[in-house]
Amino acid sequence: MRESYRESGKVKHRTIANLGRCSPQEIEAIRLALRHKEDLRKLTTEKEPVSFRQGLSIGAIYVVHEMAKRLGIVRALSPTREGKLALWQIMARAVGSGSSCD
Repeated sequence: MRESYRESGKVKHRTIANLGRCSPQEIEAIRLALRHKEDLRKLTTEKEPVSFRQGLSIGAIYVVHEMAKRLGIVRALSPTREGKLALWQIMARAVGSGSSCD
């Protein structure tokens, strides 16, 4: 799944998702959702209506991650699983409600 956009007057493409790794059931679910994109409530069998709510903004995490890259924290933590988990803990602390910068 790709998205096209313009940058400096040139058309560029960005990959949003690689559907080649999806199972046949996931592909069918995507097709079904796209067929009913105008009203996703049609997809539920629940008696109560489906409600949508916006989750936490990605913007704060993006800013903290960019700062961690600029400060060399990302490089220092290494690309291992443990390093990535440590980085997520740092970002969660910085963005979360328990953060305090006194």
